Amino acid sequence: MRTTLAFITSLALTAPTLAVSSTVTNQAPQKTTVFTVIAQSDSSNSGLNFNGASQGGKTFTVPLGWTVRIQYKNAGPMPHSLVVVPAGAPVLSYDQAAAAFKGAASPDPVKGVVKQATLTFKASKAGKYLLICGVPGHGMGGQYINLEVSPAAKAASFK
Repeated sequence: MRTTLAFITSLALTAPTLAVSSTVTNQAPQKTTVFTVIAQSDSSNSGLNFNGASQGGKTFTVPLGWTVRIQYKNAGPMPHSLVVVPAGAPVLSYDQAAAAFKGAASPDPVKGVVKQATLTFKASKAGKYLLICGVPGHGMGGQYINLEVSPAAKAASFK
């Protein structure tokens, strides 16, 4: 009995966790999602990444009309930021005026955030967008992931 319990406990402690479940939280009755975004979460793309993804390698999908709260954290030593902009070829840098939705930019995105910030906005326009770093050159270097605001989505996801 003790051996079986020890074995089951060791499996539980070593079982992998799903990044999606810890990254996106849906509050469907309130039509709200909380998305954790970590800049420079690892060394991929020379640290120019969000949650380990770069160059649009992952997509955060949000139902049209939902409120989005992004818990933004910078895990690296260099400054990074986050701005939601219309999809397209990245430019040198992005300031708060470039944000596609009111509230969809971290403070002083050109300078960058050293530790953390919270962004809150309403996904009021269907379409394709980028979550991109506004620090000069970072977006052009691939520090962006996709955001899709979808009228067909029933819950937010990150794939």
